[in-house]
Amino acid sequence: MKVGRAVVLAMLPVVAGADAWATPPEALPDVRASVRVTGPAPCPDEASLRGIVEEILGRPLAGDGTEQVGVDVGFRADGVNGWEARIRMTEGGRPAGERILHDRGVACSALAGPTGLVIALMVEAHRPKTRLQAPPQPEPTVKAMVMGAPEIPEPVRWGMGAVADVRGSWGALPGAALGFSLGADVTPPGAFPMRLSMTMWPAKETTDGGRGGRFALWYAGLEACPGWISEAAHVTVCSGVHAGQLQGAGVGLAQAREPRHAWVHLSTVLDAGVRLGGPFGLHASVGAAVPFHRPTFVYGMADGTEDEVHRSAPVVPMIGIGLEAVVPP
Repeated sequence: MKVGRAVVLAMLPVVAGADAWATPPEALPDVRASVRVTGPAPCPDEASLRGIVEEILGRPLAGDGTEQVGVDVGFRADGVNGWEARIRMTEGGRPAGERILHDRGVACSALAGPTGLVIALMVEAHRPKTRLQAPPQPEPTVKAMVMGAPEIPEPVRWGMGAVADVRGSWGALPGAALGFSLGADVTPPGAFPMRLSMTMWPAKETTDGGRGGRFALWYAGLEACPGWISEAAHVTVCSGVHAGQLQGAGVGLAQAREPRHAWVHLSTVLDAGVRLGGPFGLHASVGAAVPFHRPTFVYGMADGTEDEVHRSAPVVPMIGIGLEAVVPP
């Protein structure tokens, strides 16, 4: 008798399992759920997301206060790398699961369909088998319909950056000179960076026998910077044109003028940088500038002759080191 009872008890789980498998998925009750959404305005709101989930499930979620589970969705920007949807489900007030969905696109609305699908799968997790509708997709363009394939436009992404350098040069001003530069980088979609910069070279003095001149230079320009660029480092070659002003002033002269001359040059600079942490990095550069016009500064001697004080070199070598902040496209 005891052996028979043991056999019956051992068979109970098998019988119960067989009964569960024998229950067709469509006979299982539908789970009623509520959906609550928080997030900035560009993201899907509660009504639109609930509509997407109901379209995927092919049935309404709730509406009469009989919800068995609650779904909370929080949308937020994920730094500079896209958008995130955090989906939490509760049952009877207790946590019943959490999913995090990430998208690298620039539009939070791109998360609507995938988020709705994840919610539908969580709501239907009690079924061993279920049938869902695919989440809605963007309408194909006329070009895509003609070509016979759906076309999803690529997001437009612009990269941004800023640089601050300490620079050294030889030949633009008398001898070696020290200056500083500020720049802003813009990377159009699918193109290489463009740099708009301004450079200042403080006054540098040269004298001979107490007589001479003091010279200062500034210029601004636009450069194109193609090269190898990754999230951790970059090596680019920046070439462009710069324009500004070269100013001189006499030193130790009875009659001194302060002539100003337009300064225009072409430059090519090799720039290499590494990321330090977050958007910030360290970079160094080496290159040269070729001025279009090299004015000569002279002073008159007592015998009527002229003595040259300064004339810029035909090629001006430059080096630089500084900090950068980069927001990649």
